[in-house]
Amino acid sequence: MKKYLLLYRAANDAMEHPTEKTPQEQKEINDSWIAWVRKCGSQLTDPGQIFGRAFNITLDGFEPVNSQIIGFSILQARDLEEAEELLHGNPHLGINKNHSFILYEPRS
Repeated sequence: MKKYLLLYRAANDAMEHPTEKTPQEQKEINDSWIAWVRKCGSQLTDPGQIFGRAFNITLDGFEPVNSQIIGFSILQARDLEEAEELLHGNPHLGINKNHSFILYEPRS
């Protein structure tokens, strides 16, 4: 089994101006996250978290940057196809039309 790094992307304006959700819409989103986590089971080795501010760090110091990466999860799968299958049902894509994933496959 390999570990895959899943990064959640959102357009910068989506983070600066999030769409307001009704309490019912927010509950449905939360319920869909819970369902996805349960579907993945032990193959979701780290559900991750949502990120706060981002910084570019160099030998000269660090400075804030705008990043479209808003969070991460770590999945465990036999191969890329199984990792992609685990993404089915992940609610991130349905929250905003500008959301997407970056999935990093480990080197062999």
